[in-house]
Amino acid sequence: MHLAARVKAAGLKLRVVRNRGLYLVRMYTSLRGIVQGWSRIFYGTFQSVGRACASLALLVVMGLLPYLSATWALAALAVGGGPRRLMWACAATALAAVGAQLSVIWRFYRLVGARPRTFWTYPIGCAVAMVALLVALSKLRPGAEVTWRNTTYTHGK
Repeated sequence: MHLAARVKAAGLKLRVVRNRGLYLVRMYTSLRGIVQGWSRIFYGTFQSVGRACASLALLVVMGLLPYLSATWALAALAVGGGPRRLMWACAATALAAVGAQLSVIWRFYRLVGARPRTFWTYPIGCAVAMVALLVALSKLRPGAEVTWRNTTYTHGK
């Protein structure tokens, strides 16, 4: 992100292009590595508590809330809780949102050359991203340290 900002500041243009076969990247080998790595990326990208909180809110509302709402409504229907018509309406609306979201993710994965059959793991990725964002938020306080490639940086004001 910083490199892109410098390129733009120099008056140059950026473009995103396909690069199939140009290089391969293996980013992380463990869940801990994923959270640590992405929290550093989020820390460096957002650089303020407000931006990180806005991203976290967007992730929760758009990424996880449809799944949580569907689960809650279906569970309420199963145990007979709440007004049945309302629970059916909530379940139908949430399941429609989940279905629409997953169909878009499946098509996007096909478009970018990812494995479309893994589309159903999207909510898991959202949960991991949420944890990484929370870790990044903890690093945005004054005096917090971030270590990258054996170099430790201390967050200022």
